[in-house]
Amino acid sequence: MPQSCAIAIFTDLDGTLLDHDTYSWTDARPALDRLKQLSIPLIAVSSKTLAELEHINQTSGLFDGLIGENGGVIALNGNVEQYGPASETVDRTREEIKSSVTVPVESFRTVSPEIIATETGLPLEDAIRAGQRHCSDPLIWQPAAKDIALARKIAEKHDLTLVKGGRFHTLCGPSSKGQAMRRMVERLSVT
Repeated sequence: MPQSCAIAIFTDLDGTLLDHDTYSWTDARPALDRLKQLSIPLIAVSSKTLAELEHINQTSGLFDGLIGENGGVIALNGNVEQYGPASETVDRTREEIKSSVTVPVESFRTVSPEIIATETGLPLEDAIRAGQRHCSDPLIWQPAAKDIALARKIAEKHDLTLVKGGRFHTLCGPSSKGQAMRRMVERLSVT
């Protein structure tokens, strides 16, 4: 990868670079090969954990940089920077939510990989990587609207947010994919 460049490409994964059903990037292969020929960095931007992204990259060699957990953590050239909250803050906030709402609350950080696999449909090895979270935590619960509202208030009190994704409400920090992309541009010296 060049020390500085004029352009970098950022891509989400599921349903964007990767086919929604097969998780294949075969259709994108000609464009990906061209990026490599031109030494244009390709950066993955995802809600996936760094462990998940690193595994994808070890098997594919697609990415020059990684942005995980919705911007909470970035990795470039073996250097990792965490912009999301400390795991202790996430854990403390989750426990306060758990003791305040009317439904049982578990999360990716508190359950076994087998439960993550059951909840997500992931193979066990992928579920293990999905549970290796730095600064966010998808909740496993069946909340009523009042539970969600209360959980959001508690999260805000700790400078966190509760974001609804495709399947889960995720407890995370105020970091964003956009902020992480700007930091990655600085680190890549995109001119």
